[in-house]
Amino acid sequence: MDKLHEQWPIVPLSAFLTKVRRSINVQSQELYSQIGIRSHGKGIFHKEPISGAEIGDKQIFWVEPGDFVLNIVFAWEGAVALTSEKEKGMCASHRFPTFVPNPTLCDPQYLLRYFQTPIGVEQLGLCSPGGAGRNRTLNQAEFLSLSIPLPPLAEQHKIAAILGTWDAAIATVEELIAALQTRKQGLMHRLLTGEVRFPEFAGSEWEETTLGEIATINPRKSKVFDEAKYVSFVSMADVSEQGKLVSTQIRPYTAVSSGYTFFEDNDVLVAKITPCLENGKGALARNLENGVGFGSTEFMVLRAELERALPEFIFYHSITQVFRQQAEQNMVGSAGQKRVRPDFVSTYSVLLPSISEQLKITETLICIDKQIDSCFEYNSRLRQQKQALMQQLLTGQVRVLV
Repeated sequence: MDKLHEQWPIVPLSAFLTKVRRSINVQSQELYSQIGIRSHGKGIFHKEPISGAEIGDKQIFWVEPGDFVLNIVFAWEGAVALTSEKEKGMCASHRFPTFVPNPTLCDPQYLLRYFQTPIGVEQLGLCSPGGAGRNRTLNQAEFLSLSIPLPPLAEQHKIAAILGTWDAAIATVEELIAALQTRKQGLMHRLLTGEVRFPEFAGSEWEETTLGEIATINPRKSKVFDEAKYVSFVSMADVSEQGKLVSTQIRPYTAVSSGYTFFEDNDVLVAKITPCLENGKGALARNLENGVGFGSTEFMVLRAELERALPEFIFYHSITQVFRQQAEQNMVGSAGQKRVRPDFVSTYSVLLPSISEQLKITETLICIDKQIDSCFEYNSRLRQQKQALMQQLLTGQVRVLV
């Protein structure tokens, strides 16, 4: 790559982008598969097929591969995408206006990348007036009047190809993460049920017990704390879906000592509300400020009886698919606000090996967790580097030789 001196022309979208509306004559007995678009450049998702009778008199339109589509309500959040062969035969509602770029003037991938940069997202925001959320609707006429820098077509192709290489690398790492997570779930099940044993422990019996017999559920505060001290505060957002405390807030003890869930280092946190539980929200609390934490009242706390069970052993049980599925089946409450009952957790059956074997099991699972964490960190670096490269390439700050 080299810095060239030519300036790119600034061209209105209307010069190379045409809105299309491929109307559908909806038949009540037919099934229609619609698309949706996620914010922040996260692409297209497919909705469950619905019948024409369910659609009623609402208008829907066919999409074709290579269409440039926006989510009219969340365009200001970067909800833009290109359709591919995966969307052939699918449709979209009026909330997803569709445009076709002139292939002799604009590479669709270049256009998509541009509107994933901070400058592009800012422009989408400028033509989405109104308040926050659903009140910010894209003005399509203003959108088409936007002007963007448009390099020669060959350079657009080159820029898109370079960024496509980064996308391929990111996709490869994400596939590896998914494979490792699948392997971890299978390994957890086999190790925690005794289906697979380590040779040195062969022949030793496991005890049939419950979580309530090897852990205290929702323990009370048992210590007297210096009110001048600071403690960790953990919201639901501070816990990743990979079972990690991704961040903690440091607050004065007096600010959170009442009205919040109390826990200590080595306690296991389990989300008890839908949909947090379904998404695997939970963590093993470690490295808390002064060893003490407070957090969302939607956390259930499990404290291991250390003479019988390791905190890690209980934690891994709490993130197995079997535990999550049974917990969901035993939730109580109204739709959308169902919660896991403490008595479900306390009576949940587990097989308990010796502390030595628990240690071997958890060390094995910690090892695969470290591999997954490394992949996540690498993927995060790739995404940051790609974002920086996009900003340089799509503004002409760095030019490519064609």
